[in-house]
Amino acid sequence: TMTAAGVAFAADMVPGAIARAANKLGGGFSLDNALRFATIPATEWVLLDLRGDVASHGYGHGSFTAWSRDGALLATGSQTASMTHVFDGENDPQMDEWRRSIARAAAEGGMRD
Repeated sequence: TMTAAGVAFAADMVPGAIARAANKLGGGFSLDNALRFATIPATEWVLLDLRGDVASHGYGHGSFTAWSRDGALLATGSQTASMTHVFDGENDPQMDEWRRSIARAAAEGGMRD
């Protein structure tokens, strides 16, 4: 069953929406989140409307609404992110380097801070 924490986890996809709004692939690291919840009924299904509102100088801001299957508003929120991993497309050479760095980190036992 979906909880407020589950909605918050799913809504953390705003950086991806910011990248898509700029016609790019990728995302970033969250700098802040603002979440406002209504009553969350017992449900296994939530519709997220993610919007990339603005991106400039390596940062982006977006917003979301979460809806139940029957159309009830469950939550609204916004997020600001440092857009550190944004690529022009699948063939962007920087994407290959990013993939290699992930593979190296995985081989070394996981991502590090």
